[in-house]
Amino acid sequence: MTDSKALALEFLATLQRQDFDAWREQLTEDATWTMMAPSIDPPALEGRDAIVGFFRAGDQVFVEGGPEMTIGRVVAEGDHVAIEASGTGPLHNGKTYDNRYHFAIDLREGRVAAVREYMDSHHVVVTMPPAPTP
Repeated sequence: MTDSKALALEFLATLQRQDFDAWREQLTEDATWTMMAPSIDPPALEGRDAIVGFFRAGDQVFVEGGPEMTIGRVVAEGDHVAIEASGTGPLHNGKTYDNRYHFAIDLREGRVAAVREYMDSHHVVVTMPPAPTP
């Protein structure tokens, strides 16, 4: 049996390192990433290429490519992992991003099949420019 908690944490750590080639391999081909906030555009990314393309473009928004993530509570049951986290970082527009997250991650055959990301969407809207296009 795989350790779902370790897989999910390694998935986020690989994103933090911006090792997008390795990160791509941690996703199923049909993976989805849904931002659970109506004010976020696009709200859902479908397929690992779309997900990786979106996050790879983070260097267009963040000074250092993405927020520095701090992991809080992690709970796992079977192939489902819940992670509380925070992320902070300077933006190219001069503002500072400082958000809180809840990631609901579903695994399938040792890879990430779905992520539902809950965050303070108002903070995203007032601090960030429009999302980069993959």
